[in-house]
Amino acid sequence: PGLLLVLVVSLRLSNSDMKILHNHSKDFVVKGLLEAREERLQENMKATLIELCEHFSGENKYMDEKLIRTEAKQKTRLQMLNELILDQLLQHVPMSVKHPHHSQHFFEALQTLMQRQLKASNGNHATEIAMKLLKDVQKVLNEYESIEKSVSDVDYTLCGLLQVASLVIKDTVKIDEKKMEIYPLKEQATDMIEIIFQILFKLPKLPKRGISSRNPDPQAKSHNSRSAAFRVLVTFADDHMVNYHYICKKVLKHMDGNTIRFSPNEWNYSWVDQCKSPSGYVGLVNLGCICYMNSLLQQLHMIPEFRRQVLALECKAKDKAESFLYQLQSVFGNLQESRQMCFNPHGFVHAFKDLDGNPTNPSVQQDVNEFFNRFCLRLEECGGSVSKN
Repeated sequence: PGLLLVLVVSLRLSNSDMKILHNHSKDFVVKGLLEAREERLQENMKATLIELCEHFSGENKYMDEKLIRTEAKQKTRLQMLNELILDQLLQHVPMSVKHPHHSQHFFEALQTLMQRQLKASNGNHATEIAMKLLKDVQKVLNEYESIEKSVSDVDYTLCGLLQVASLVIKDTVKIDEKKMEIYPLKEQATDMIEIIFQILFKLPKLPKRGISSRNPDPQAKSHNSRSAAFRVLVTFADDHMVNYHYICKKVLKHMDGNTIRFSPNEWNYSWVDQCKSPSGYVGLVNLGCICYMNSLLQQLHMIPEFRRQVLALECKAKDKAESFLYQLQSVFGNLQESRQMCFNPHGFVHAFKDLDGNPTNPSVQQDVNEFFNRFCLRLEECGGSVSKN
């Protein structure tokens, strides 16, 4: 009903109605395209805003010539509405980072209206808008942390930012004194190209303490986001030899063995193999014959109250490498929070001593029941009454 009311208001074109649209344009963009969680509502809001701007820009194919002539006096006001909606979209590009799951229709509306603006005017004003938009997109991408943890996740904000970048780079055209078309946004593209390469090819690094809150690189993991990022590079290189050679040089550098390989044998390294499973679970590396240990630790970790109690215990040991409790908390913490495919429990294997004080030998198979009994004794020693409860 609200969208139908907007359409009815748009057809009257009175000053009071235009004022209503002006005052609530931010609500249409923010609440309708970003904060709304209903897919159908977002899609209808996008279609309504685009239709309004199409009607007001004089592009409506159902308007006959007589009607267009009678509304010629209102042309300035109609253009203002088109620019108003576009301006609201541009202003809230940085806000889209808070809604990576629900920003798809926001960016589709932005691309449609921005493309119309660039095609309608090749003057300095449109170029300035496009340059500012690309600068804003570049700033957001430079510090952006994607929600894509695996190939099955799609970050619509990341995809939208990259798609908008491709659009403005390709469609921002100026006519020089020789009446030749030039693409101003393809000049001085080095910084943006560097950011795109980071999004596509930066390798994940093991955090110093084993746990990291940041999504492991590369930030673009899904087919959608990686295709959009590659499209930006292709757009920069199209009909621009300087950018073409620069991008080719960087691609060849990434193909060199010193940059993408950890060892001479790992020529087929894939970041996908290092990412957390789409199921949401993290595995434990089997260091030899410790499947009995890993399976029990994983089962205990899957008991929410037990996991919470273990992580809540205070570790007072000074030597963390020798602390059973610290290493157990490290295992549980990574199984819960890590974004890697698996965690190496070598610290726990070393800290879990036998009755003679020797570290666990990962190459020797042990009885899981015996291990569980010793595990409970060690935990009671660390936590007292807390672990017993």
